[in-house]
Amino acid sequence: MECSLDGRTPAVCLVALVQTQLFHQIVMSEQLQREKNYTVQETAEPKNRAEQFQESARMVLGGEMQGIVMRESGSLRIFNADEMLTYEGYKPEQECLKGLVCRESQELEIIAPCFSKFYNLGEKEENDQKFYQLLKQEGSVIYLPEKVDGTNIRLYVNPDTQEFSAATRNMIDGGKEGGDLSGANIHFGNETLAIAKEKFPNVLDQGLLGRFTPVFELIHPENRIVTNYGDRKDLVLLSVFDKDQACRELTRKELEEFAEQYKLNLVDTIKIDINNWDETLQQLQAMWQGTDKEGTVVTVESNGEVVFRIKVKSPEYLQLMRAMKPCTLNKTKELVDALETKTWEVLREKLHEKYPDLPEEVMMGYEIHFRSYERYLDFIDKKITEVVNFYNEFMAENYQNIKTQKDFAMAIQERSDKSFFFLLKRFGPERLEESRLIIAEELKKGLSLRDFVNLNKNI
Repeated sequence: MECSLDGRTPAVCLVALVQTQLFHQIVMSEQLQREKNYTVQETAEPKNRAEQFQESARMVLGGEMQGIVMRESGSLRIFNADEMLTYEGYKPEQECLKGLVCRESQELEIIAPCFSKFYNLGEKEENDQKFYQLLKQEGSVIYLPEKVDGTNIRLYVNPDTQEFSAATRNMIDGGKEGGDLSGANIHFGNETLAIAKEKFPNVLDQGLLGRFTPVFELIHPENRIVTNYGDRKDLVLLSVFDKDQACRELTRKELEEFAEQYKLNLVDTIKIDINNWDETLQQLQAMWQGTDKEGTVVTVESNGEVVFRIKVKSPEYLQLMRAMKPCTLNKTKELVDALETKTWEVLREKLHEKYPDLPEEVMMGYEIHFRSYERYLDFIDKKITEVVNFYNEFMAENYQNIKTQKDFAMAIQERSDKSFFFLLKRFGPERLEESRLIIAEELKKGLSLRDFVNLNKNI
């Protein structure tokens, strides 16, 4: 069943999964839609997905964008948002870099496109507003694919080796990065290729993957997140990008045909037929009550294009999401200062008291911020000690030549730290701790916590 919104009421068209005919060729184009030698320029025309990918990746390569982790392997580069952005917030140009794989050459070739950041319903007000506007928009078609609880992974052909490969959001080959704290003891890329060879061999085709990038969720018994899938090892098809069409995503109907032709396991859609979103949301929440189901990623299509996604999860999850909002660098700093705590163990205990059900990944966010603040305070303290030591050495070397305040002023007039020297001399050793506090405040004005973190990403 398919229906369109008539624009008079915020009706929602929820489309059931239907059987389709064998996959037909999508509109062919002999010329690649990717822009060659793309350069950023102001234009009133909206950018297609490939242009957005390329522009953001070039910003990272040119040092114009922070908050993105880039890893290299041969000529390949993978761009993924730093985990701190989950707590600090994304800029629009960062949202499309959630595992983008490119080949760094003159034209920056896109090898494996990725999903853009999509938010939870209730997480970001302007995102919610856009969703509600789309509900009212004539011609919008809404699907409710189940949110599969696994690891996002994409198949592609490595242009350096001409071998099949599978990328996670973080790693070009799907391996585990250093410091990965997940419980999975597997190589995601190797497991993906093994499952594909055994269950879905038709997708391992050089020509197919040269043009299309299928996006799967890897389900594996050693990679359980929350939902219990038992011993199931599977690849669930979520989406397909067409690189010959500027990284356009296939619509649901096209996905069904693609999955049927290549014998793939397509994600199921939730079958609810209600024309009121509030009632739909209530039904979904009732459906998930008492289960370990993660939820759905509501997908909006308009004019034959996938234009929007938003995650809908259980009320319990949304309550925990609200606990994430204070988890920012500045809020963590304020909390540490208010509690006057010096250790992560004390802060963690206080957080558990305040948020008994705080998810571990949110707690990890607090720890990341605490460690950053800890390093910042240590840096400031060392700078203060350096200033005091320089002052003491200076006074010891020049004591005989300094008889008056004027002599002292003349002796230090060329020093960049002369204001601190004046302070230390005026307060003397008796008020050293007071001097250190004043110097600390001045140093913090010159280098903020945020600037320190941005300058020391790799520490």
